[in-house]
Amino acid sequence: MRAVARLAVSSRRVCAPAAGWYRGFAAAAAGKVPVAKIKELREVSGAPMMDCKRALEDPEVGGDLEKAFDWLRKKGAVTATKKSGRRAAEGLVAVRLSEDNERAVLVELNSETDFVARNDDFQDALAAFADAALAGEVTEPVNGPPTGTADTLNALLDASVSVGGAGAVPVRDAVVDLVGKIRENLVLRRSTAIAAPAGGVVVPYVHNKARPDMGTIGVAVALSATPAPAAGSAGYLALTEVGKTVALQVAAAQPLALDRDGVDASELERERTVLADQARASGKPEDIIERMVSGRMGKFYAENCLLEQKCMTVEGDKTVKQVVADAKAAVGGDVTVHGFRLLVVGEGVEEGEEEE
Repeated sequence: MRAVARLAVSSRRVCAPAAGWYRGFAAAAAGKVPVAKIKELREVSGAPMMDCKRALEDPEVGGDLEKAFDWLRKKGAVTATKKSGRRAAEGLVAVRLSEDNERAVLVELNSETDFVARNDDFQDALAAFADAALAGEVTEPVNGPPTGTADTLNALLDASVSVGGAGAVPVRDAVVDLVGKIRENLVLRRSTAIAAPAGGVVVPYVHNKARPDMGTIGVAVALSATPAPAAGSAGYLALTEVGKTVALQVAAAQPLALDRDGVDASELERERTVLADQARASGKPEDIIERMVSGRMGKFYAENCLLEQKCMTVEGDKTVKQVVADAKAAVGGDVTVHGFRLLVVGEGVEEGEEEE
């Protein structure tokens, strides 16, 4: 009798797990999501198939596509948080020019690797961000900081954008979604804009192109002529050629400012302090030190102010200012360079530095 009882207990122990497995299988089968719906979510979200499946099977989602899309966005936000500390110093700069050639925007999107920056999803998103920046019509002083201001970037992050046919969302949210899709830390780091006076022209230049308007260095130069040449005329084309020469100079020499007035005061003070300390260390008296500093500052300006730099693309020993002045005959009027913008991918992101 005791043997029969032991057999019964043993049978229950064997059968219990099987019964639990069956109930779990039945529940899973009851909530099974059609493959077609998973594919549909994959198409609209760009998320991996297994993530789409998990989203649709979540009890709170219940197979609803809209809720599943939100579920994936939340997952993307978590992924972005986890990756946000990783260094992102690769990427691309996009340059967008208005139809009248009088305004341009530059946008820098950083990634951890150059491989990701060559990805179509990355480049399509950057193109959409640049379009949003151009549509925003944010203005900056024409001779403002070459790399733009925080206000310009914040305006872009708040702007609305549609990437890859998805619904319109703020740019900052689109970046988070892109992190979830690409699975690498991405940072929309800088955005800037420049406009020429009425009748003037903005000339762009992109170095190391991934697409015609995207590369590792982006430049835009604003210039005009007095009197202003008619659009499409020989003078206008000559003015554009001058702009190309200046834009190439900016990309190659990477000046700090257009002229002496544009150099940041803190940069000047830092340079003066370094030069004075160098002279003082050599034992020079204070009255001599001041004269030495003034003389050496001339060299600093010649190296860092665009108009005072030696023009790299023209034969001879001419400065950019002289080359611009020499274009008067071809353009049909005095040419003025009003300012420039310059973004170099990863500039200022030190090796080992983590993104905030």
